[in-house]
Amino acid sequence: MKLLPVISEQRARQFKMLPVVAVDLGFSGNERSTGVAWTLPSQSEAKKHKFGEAVIAVVEKCRSLVEVTLVLEAPLSAVFDALGNPRPRGGFEREPQSRWWSVGPGAATALSALFFLRQLHCELKTANVTIHLVEGFVSGDDSGDHAKVAAALRDGFQGKSKCEWHSVTEEGSVISALDWLECESFHKSPVILQPVTR
Repeated sequence: MKLLPVISEQRARQFKMLPVVAVDLGFSGNERSTGVAWTLPSQSEAKKHKFGEAVIAVVEKCRSLVEVTLVLEAPLSAVFDALGNPRPRGGFEREPQSRWWSVGPGAATALSALFFLRQLHCELKTANVTIHLVEGFVSGDDSGDHAKVAAALRDGFQGKSKCEWHSVTEEGSVISALDWLECESFHKSPVILQPVTR
């Protein structure tokens, strides 16, 4: 398996015709708090899963593919100032309300993403699949039904619905989630896709 960050909106356009799997990450073993939506050559669907079930569902989808785009709704990068303190990654984490990667739901989802990607990597280590990774960004009132959120991410990536694109723009030390995995990557932060629901 190769796990490669998609580092710009322009690069993302190159992958719009590939199969897409989008995941709205939750971190529960008791509730179906993770949404998984996909568009593969013969099917398109969205479902709610428990965390472990979601990993298995994504592994099963990816195992049969040669190339796929994975949109993962979770902070996949972090920014620290010169003193080592967390700071927002750009204006999208400040407006219209503060929703930093390092606070509350952002921090919990970032942790779940690390475990999700680690398990995905372990399960697909010997698979002949290239996964192009994009970060999804949904928060507040927009983060309701997990299957619908995953579907909104999938549709936004494929250009079927409106979305905004963001990059990590703040100055400071940037760390990618891929830095934590034992896999080949460029260790750059994936571009960030935000569905527009208003």
